[in-house]
Amino acid sequence: MSTSLHLIIALVAAHLLADFVFQSKRMAERKRNPLVLLAHAGVAGALAYLLTGAWRVWEIPVVIAVTHGLIDFIKVRLNRKGLLLFTIDQIAHVAVIVVLARWLQLAPFVLHWVARFGDRVSSMLIVMSGAITVTVVSGVVVENFVKSLQTPESGVGNSGFPTGGARIGQLERILVFILFLIGQPGAIGFLVAAKSILRFGELKEDRREAEYVIIGTMWSLVCALLVTLATRWALRL
Repeated sequence: MSTSLHLIIALVAAHLLADFVFQSKRMAERKRNPLVLLAHAGVAGALAYLLTGAWRVWEIPVVIAVTHGLIDFIKVRLNRKGLLLFTIDQIAHVAVIVVLARWLQLAPFVLHWVARFGDRVSSMLIVMSGAITVTVVSGVVVENFVKSLQTPESGVGNSGFPTGGARIGQLERILVFILFLIGQPGAIGFLVAAKSILRFGELKEDRREAEYVIIGTMWSLVCALLVTLATRWALRL
């Protein structure tokens, strides 16, 4: 595995941590506040510096922090939401990472963690990135895709937890992710069957809600499968 590829893997992992683990929904909504935006950009730069281990390459945290803040500033100013803008935003961040990694052309020993532990570091970061993507990022994709199917009536009389559906989806996708990584894809059928049985009594009298749940589940599984396949491919690099 080349040094540039190690660097890209570390920077992508840092980006995912900054955007989807260390950034709460409340923080994301408050990024019009310059201090919140600067703090988020600083976290992105610090995580990039930490995970790459390139202690003497100051360009990495500076470029990541500045470009991350700039991209998010533009996104905030557009004042729009939706899957298209989310996708463009993520592509822009990854594009910066790829260009930066290709531009730096670092020697292998510069990346402290890779020099010390070898390819195992990147493999660990790939699995971590896949887990974040399959749980949180895929949740954003599924939520935006099925949002148009929701109706004002769909929430009436619902006594479940406020974020219960989102948490169920995260568990569902992480289970698919783990089952594929350990070579047990057949068990996914039992997961789908169990969820169908549990929801049948709840949804049998509400066709619209049943279709909404089924569509959301199918998209959730598709995202989980695609992310898992991409993770397995990345581990073979």
